[in-house]
Amino acid sequence: MSEIYSKKLSEKSKIILSLIAEGHSDSQIVNMISGITYLDIFNAAEEAIYLAESEADYQKRVKAIKVKYPKTDQSWSPENDDELRMLFSAGYSILVIASHLQRPPNSIRAQLRKHGLQEEIS
Repeated sequence: MSEIYSKKLSEKSKIILSLIAEGHSDSQIVNMISGITYLDIFNAAEEAIYLAESEADYQKRVKAIKVKYPKTDQSWSPENDDELRMLFSAGYSILVIASHLQRPPNSIRAQLRKHGLQEEIS
């Protein structure tokens, strides 16, 4: 398994997950703590899932993602970037673009941020 995360939660994730456990909503957390974004909350959840799951669970989850988004592991070509920009400019949603380009929504968002087309989620 690729080591995306260390074998323990980051301090930021501990804070976020503690607040969730106390019953705070994601919007409350973003408003309470300066510098915390919705993406940080998603990352904390991903980190916790990674730590809680077995190798078999991880492989099963990755396989499911690759079935839904077959181009998950492929590099972005200039042509892919052009198509992404065209679809985004035409007003298509992230989920529609993800389905069309066969890539996960987070990959679409990251590529849009890379090209300055979408701001960090806050």
